[in-house]
Amino acid sequence: MGVQISKAKPIQIIKTQAEPKRKQNKGDWKKAKFVASYLGVSLATVSRWTNQKDDPLPSRRLRGVLQYDFEEVKEWETRNSN
Repeated sequence: MGVQISKAKPIQIIKTQAEPKRKQNKGDWKKAKFVASYLGVSLATVSRWTNQKDDPLPSRRLRGVLQYDFEEVKEWETRNSN
């Protein structure tokens, strides 16, 4: 009564192109000063809206600078207009 060892099939390694870790930063990116001017508010208000808990003004850090995708800003403005 011995232990049977079966031969394993060789593993085929398939190389695929790696997914990018970050999504592409395509878009019309604007700085806070532009967004403030567009929305007709102060930089302090843009900062407050960016940091609010509920439905914040969408922003991202690109190369260490806080920036806003202009299309997302316009969508946010539509959602938050009175």
